[in-house]
Parts: sequence; structure tokens; C-alpha cells
Amino acid sequence: MLHRFVSLFFCLTGILVLVVAKVTKDEHKAFDRLVKAVIQEGGYVHPSIGILSPAPSGASRGIGMVKNVKPKIKSGRDMLMMVPYSYQMTRDLALSTLMEVIPPMVLVDAPLLELDDSALLVLLLAHEYGLGKNSKFLAYIEFLPTWQESGGGCGYENVQDFRQLPTGVEPEEIDMAQQYSGVSLAGMTGDYGEYLTENA
Repeated sequence: MLHRFVSLFFCLTGILVLVVAKVTKDEHKAFDRLVKAVIQEGGYVHPSIGILSPAPSGASRGIGMVKNVKPKIKSGRDMLMMVPYSYQMTRDLALSTLMEVIPPMVLVDAPLLELDDSALLVLLLAHEYGLGKNSKFLAYIEFLPTWQESGGGCGYENVQDFRQLPTGVEPEEIDMAQQYSGVSLAGMTGDYGEYLTENA
């Protein structure tokens, strides 16, 4: 479970570009659930925003402008999306959530405070995934690409022509990210894995 989220972390990029995308019904339904969850928390998603598959970044899926609709004006600014703080996975949320489920004696030897934000996000995602339908973030988690959709990572591993990689991303960087994620995965699984909620 952690391996999926370590790999997904490297895929979480979004570029707002107007494109025509081929999207399945299931992907549309997952995006609609995510939009509904954001709105229920007091957020806003402009009607021009939709799912892109593949994303312009090279990832298997993302979000961006799919319709040319004038953005809502709020406080003198064009607004395409507003995700309330209450529906954001933050360092503070990860720490407060994980400190409740990981025993204090484990935290003495493997303090969460020493982890960077990305590692905490991976652990929080794994925990929330384990909560299943009880997770506040279920709609977000269901929208993330599956391990199969991502090609076992970000979808860049199988690129034959490296000109298809996003601008500024070198093939060596993808290799280093995979190696780092593997090492991080092993360490975090050993330290915290047994205390995260199992998906029933």
C-alpha cells in the first residue's frame, strides 16, 4: 500500500492547459465525486475544470481546463479552483492523525517530526486509504491513478522516446526518484507500516 503512494507522490503535478482528453466514464465519476467533496467542504471548482487523460505533464491523469468558460471573479481575481484548508492534506494534519495511531514508544525511536512533508503525506495517504469509506478523503483517494494506470509509477518508466518527458525532467531524475522512493518505502514500512489502518 505504501509503495503505491510513494510512487503517486512523484506524479502529483497539475498544469492548467486547454486540451481535448479521452476520459472513461469511471474517471468522470471519480472526478465528479472529488468536485462534490470539495464543494461540500466550502470550496469551488470552476465548470471549465475537468479531468485530463493523459495529463500534459506526462502523467497518466490530471486536472486542467477542458472547456473555454470565463472564470468566476472573486476579490478582483479570476478563480478556477479553491480547495478549503479543511480538505487539504497538510503536514499538521498528518502529524496529528498519525500521532494518534502510532504508539509513543515507536515515535521515540522513529520520530514523525523528522520526516519531510512528502514522507508524511505518503503515510497519511496510506492511513486514509486504509480507512476506506470512513476516510474524509475517500473521493480524493479514489481519483488518484491506480498502480496499473500509472504504469507502476508515474507512467514515465515505459517512455521510449525521452522527448516525451516533461520539460526539465531528465531520465536520470526518474531513475533517482524511483530508487529514493524504494529506500523510503522500506524504511517507512518498517517503522510505521503495522500501525496504519488496514483496508477492510
